[in-house]
Amino acid sequence: MPTLFGVGFFAASGGYLYTAATVAVRKALNPEAKGGASIPPLDIAKISTVIGAYLAVSSNIRYQFVAGVVEQRFLDVVFAGYMPARTLGSALVRSGNTYVGSYLMVLLIRVLKLQKMDD
Repeated sequence: MPTLFGVGFFAASGGYLYTAATVAVRKALNPEAKGGASIPPLDIAKISTVIGAYLAVSSNIRYQFVAGVVEQRFLDVVFAGYMPARTLGSALVRSGNTYVGSYLMVLLIRVLKLQKMDD
């Protein structure tokens, strides 16, 4: 799990720092440009820490559930003789897991008031 935390932390830090830098460059080149929120470095650190913790805990739990329960106990049993259906089912379940994980991560960040919502 420390590896997942590191991946989440550094990916979020890199993404937010890149976005902040491009907004700063755009505003420096065109002071009248609108849009692009400026994010203080402390907020980037907070968001990155939350994303790292989320990835370490939630992603691991969801993956274990999908691989161990849904795929091994359900798909392998139901589609034992028909591999294309098992593969399709696995792809659908894993895609759904990705969307659920993304939604929950954004929801967590908003609940903690680390991401501004448009009014």
